[in-house]
Amino acid sequence: MMAEGVVNWFRKRREDAKEGEKIWETIKNNILGRQHEGRYHDLSSFARILSEVLEECDDLKCIPSDTRLPICSLYHHLKSTAGIAVCLGIDRGYDHSLLTKLRIAGLLHDIGKLRAPGKGLEHVKASEEMIDELLSDIDWLKEEDKHYIKRLAPRHHGASHYEKYRAEKDEERLLSLADSISSASDRRYEVSFDDGVVKSRDKIFPHLLTIGGRKIVLGRCGKKEISDPRYDKNRYFYDEIVYGGQIIGDYKPFEGKIGLLALDIQGIQGFIREAKKLNALRGGSKIIEDALEAAKKVISERVSPEAILFAGGGNLVSFLPGNKEVQNGIKSEIEDRIKDISAGALRVAVVSESFEIDRVAKEFDRVLKDLFDLVEDEKGKPYSLRKDEVLDPERGDEVCSYCFKRKFSRTYQEDQICEVCFKKINVGRSEKWEHRYTKDVADKLKLKLPEELSHIGDNIAVLSIDGNMMGRMFTQTMTPAEYSFKSESFDKGLERILKETIKEFSGNKYLVCHKTKKNEKDREKTEFFALDVIYRGGDDILIIMNAKGALRFGEMFIKRVSEEFRFESSLYSSPTVTLSCGIAIADHKFPIYFLIEKAEKLLDEAKRAFRNGIRRNEYDLFELPDGAISFATVTSAMPGREGHKFVLPEDDGRLGMIVSYAEAVRTEKDVKPIISMVINCDEDHIERLNLIKHLYSRLSDREIFEKAGKALGKSPLEVCNEVCEILSREDGVRGGLKEIIPMVWGGDDR
Repeated sequence: MMAEGVVNWFRKRREDAKEGEKIWETIKNNILGRQHEGRYHDLSSFARILSEVLEECDDLKCIPSDTRLPICSLYHHLKSTAGIAVCLGIDRGYDHSLLTKLRIAGLLHDIGKLRAPGKGLEHVKASEEMIDELLSDIDWLKEEDKHYIKRLAPRHHGASHYEKYRAEKDEERLLSLADSISSASDRRYEVSFDDGVVKSRDKIFPHLLTIGGRKIVLGRCGKKEISDPRYDKNRYFYDEIVYGGQIIGDYKPFEGKIGLLALDIQGIQGFIREAKKLNALRGGSKIIEDALEAAKKVISERVSPEAILFAGGGNLVSFLPGNKEVQNGIKSEIEDRIKDISAGALRVAVVSESFEIDRVAKEFDRVLKDLFDLVEDEKGKPYSLRKDEVLDPERGDEVCSYCFKRKFSRTYQEDQICEVCFKKINVGRSEKWEHRYTKDVADKLKLKLPEELSHIGDNIAVLSIDGNMMGRMFTQTMTPAEYSFKSESFDKGLERILKETIKEFSGNKYLVCHKTKKNEKDREKTEFFALDVIYRGGDDILIIMNAKGALRFGEMFIKRVSEEFRFESSLYSSPTVTLSCGIAIADHKFPIYFLIEKAEKLLDEAKRAFRNGIRRNEYDLFELPDGAISFATVTSAMPGREGHKFVLPEDDGRLGMIVSYAEAVRTEKDVKPIISMVINCDEDHIERLNLIKHLYSRLSDREIFEKAGKALGKSPLEVCNEVCEILSREDGVRGGLKEIIPMVWGGDDR
């Protein structure tokens, strides 16, 4: 039997959740199964195992931390409490042993909500019982440490009705403070009711409230006055959009400060595209990932992993102690490690600031804005060039042949390259590259993974993909727990959709198979998996694939994302997360850095087209298209014309025609004669009209249309009507076909 889970922030739908007792049994068994891992048996080892098991338990992330307002998961509440507690403990001067106990207690303090959800004192007693169950089976922890944790974890309450579970000792009061900050966080959302006025700060979703039997709809930042005094006496309400409502609590002002750190790796796409071969592209991507992992490791070692709110897409946000000396030490170590990992080539903005705890708990959106403003200020500061980036324009022979940016320092396979590009090549070698999105599918299809761009296709496509208007999602964040919950939900959701799209797309093996010689010495051809995800950081994605399936894949991925992240209610329906995609197609020998740059420009065109398709509804809220695509073929490094743009679903028909005929002309020889006439026809209206007359006259000689119809699964008349429609329309379909058809016409991939 499934239980009601937490509300998906993007869809505003409750997730299905397993029964709490079953989740607890899984957690306990996984901890006990791993308790002998590692070299040391101590508190730190147990804290690491506990943290990893909880993080890996997706079912725990479906359980709400508060059933009255189920907008935050129990896992993220536990994580937030533990991270805050350790930061506060460092500022108090606690030693490593006590900090570790605080961390463990924070991760377990409300675990009883799995057994007794929504039940005040009962869930506290359940936590005490469950912690005892777990620790009694860990035979290598000291008894005094077990006893300390069992006492500390449930004693984090301030109200008198919690009896013996009230916080009394200093560390208990500190855990209580961390829990209160986290509770104040995950019990607040965008709607409030005070002094007879109900109002929303929400700029993305509507809210449908019931107050004293009265239905009220709030649109964008809407507010309404409730004049009936009966409603003002009881300020509780129910919101159908979030399956809960306002929780009235006596939140006292929180004293003290806590630190926040933000990191932004700059110029990610530019850094990756400084390459001319596949392994260097992969190496640039891996260095970006390694840099972010290094930052996470510094914070995990010097504070705790739970302090990190989110890390992905070249960005990181984390709690830190309020002590400036500690903050500066962490910042310096992060900068040094990233400099070493990237050979000094990556620019990274790292800032930290101490904020009043009361602000963090009660107006986190404004705190985030202040923090991100500091990041922008840091990014705007002058940047010192590396010594090898200061080039003499008269000494062009000294320039690295990969990045054309730094001086070369060595020779690699007859290329003169710099230290940074050599590091990229070494890091991105095939035996080191983790094909996390494609390996399983390629193995199932018995296809080799590509090692060179030529293994992907004679003609290849670069897909540069990015989210539309994503900033509004994460700046509208009321609480730290919500930021962490929302960011992780989005990141994991998009990763899953990308993997599923690749798997579904690969159901037609022809679209992902390229047959070619592995190298010039080979006599036999090898079948390669013709798609490689070069980079994915958040909604920023770079893919290189065979040109023959690029348009279909881009369309599939965009539509799947818009459906998976769609808000639907009785008021209206609209996707919350959407993507735009720029697709640049060229011969595999064309310089890859130019092709990536062109794809990025096409992405900008797609984003502009997407914005033009946005509409405001009666609630003054945006209703979004599903996404947008702009594609073009590239034959030279000279500036080309704009791409062919499609906003979905409005342009589904136009894009569908191009995709279907582009695929048919490559696989079905009987379609080629008709399409050849279409793309070779002059632009002159008279010429096109004459061709339309000619095609209809050929209907009496049905053979050409019958063969084409059989290949396309249509009747001869349907084929004739569709082709004539393409000739008569001025909506870019014929222009798109004229560009794409020559790039997919031939090839030996079958």
